[in-house]
Amino acid sequence: MLSDDAVRLIRETLAAAPRGERSRVVEDLARRFGCSPATVYRQARLNGPRRRREPQRPEYREWTRVAVAIAHRSPKPVPLDLAIEAAIGSGALPPEAAMMPVGTAHRIAREELGFRRRKMHRRMGAEWPMQAVQVDASTSERLYPVERRGDDWLLRVYDRPWKASGYKNKPLGPERQRVLNYALWDMCTGLVVSRYVVALGETAVDAMDVLCWAFAGGRPPMEGVPENLWSDLGPLAKSSASVDLLGRIGIAVVTGKPYQSSRMGGVERSHRTRWSRFERALHLREEKHILLSELNDRLGEYERRENDSRPSRTLVANRVASRSDAFRALLRGRPEPIRALPENPMETMAHEVRRNVDVAGIVKWLGEQWEVEAGAAAEFAGQRVIARRPSTDDDPDSIVLEADDGTRAAAHRWQPPRYGEVRGQKPTPLEALVAADEGKGGADVFRPRTAHSSNVVAMKAPVAPAEPLENPMAVDAYADLDSAMRALTALCPPLSPGQRAKVAAYLEREGLSRRAVQELAGRLTRAVGGTG
Repeated sequence: MLSDDAVRLIRETLAAAPRGERSRVVEDLARRFGCSPATVYRQARLNGPRRRREPQRPEYREWTRVAVAIAHRSPKPVPLDLAIEAAIGSGALPPEAAMMPVGTAHRIAREELGFRRRKMHRRMGAEWPMQAVQVDASTSERLYPVERRGDDWLLRVYDRPWKASGYKNKPLGPERQRVLNYALWDMCTGLVVSRYVVALGETAVDAMDVLCWAFAGGRPPMEGVPENLWSDLGPLAKSSASVDLLGRIGIAVVTGKPYQSSRMGGVERSHRTRWSRFERALHLREEKHILLSELNDRLGEYERRENDSRPSRTLVANRVASRSDAFRALLRGRPEPIRALPENPMETMAHEVRRNVDVAGIVKWLGEQWEVEAGAAAEFAGQRVIARRPSTDDDPDSIVLEADDGTRAAAHRWQPPRYGEVRGQKPTPLEALVAADEGKGGADVFRPRTAHSSNVVAMKAPVAPAEPLENPMAVDAYADLDSAMRALTALCPPLSPGQRAKVAAYLEREGLSRRAVQELAGRLTRAVGGTG
């Protein structure tokens, strides 16, 4: 319990405290008197009941309720600013609602509906745009492919997060494509550029295609070649074709250790924002299907708005600017001008392996045999070469071979000669005659003709009747009556001629069944035994 003098000193000190310094002064007093800050506040009587003032704009609360209801039409709530925009567009809110500050709407939502926002953590940065760019691929949360339509794909917006079997971005089984998004994140400004693709899984070819599209100005203001490209240990960093192409362009690939998620946190955070703001907003559309090309057009509009409204990670002249404005402004302040992307870089992307050329000029690759062109077969025979094929062609007609001295030659699929054909030898006169006769009209020697009449009467040749053939696959029948009678007489006493005729007629009516023979033999045996 504090003394009266201590309480009086606390009140006088807090009354004289400068504006904004009260918390620090309270902590100093608490340490001086050996009590908690709550005790200092209580003794100073600074925590009395607060008066709740009347809201200046009571309609804000009703507008926020409507926006929150629309936001929850998605399985996960749509961001509140998008919900307000959708409510104004559908007529659920008046146009004046656009003037309501989004921060005020979030505060009302937190007080009445319990919304909470997480703190954002800044992880890393760069000195100027395109100094370092992060790239990453992620499976879509709400979209999955339905069918291919020419060069396009029809997609569906799913009500629940679509979880394909298999691990993350790894390839699925045959004909089980998934919707992937390749995103690029500038580490200086936070500018985001991305594009959707449909594929079995993450591939180096798709990643390079998106990179070349973005660096060539596919989505302004990003354009030019970055100095460093940050990537995880995925196909882009492991494929020899993509690493070779990036090296020839002049881009250094920076990879980290496995399971270091924080180093790629910027681009991964862009995926989560895209899921919550862009993909969930697709539920507000009446149609649940959308083409891949239309989806990428809407993605471009979404990213234009995001980059034009979100603040840059780096200040411009000590002032806050949007990502797009900061990217353009800081790009002019680079120590060296940004380099442009070479034309058609994907055409130069190729897979390569080390192979041996046998003495016949044959190279084995991809389960096939490739024959070196005739002009270079003697030079390449017996050498170890680098074989290359284009990455963008699944079924190439030819490959390129490169020797140690840099000499290159083409190799085509080897076709074995036809039977009887000897290459490199002049055809004989008979082969030339046969080759010249190919393609000419033929003659049907044995076509059906009308039979000639004759006065000679044809006599039928004597043919003995065939013995009945027992079917070994038959389960319950004898081949003929004689076989059935022989089986019956072997099981019962001798029969008189009259009995044999009756028995034969009975067995024929029963279809010469083995079961009927056994039952009749049993009855005859019992009848003879009873008489005797």
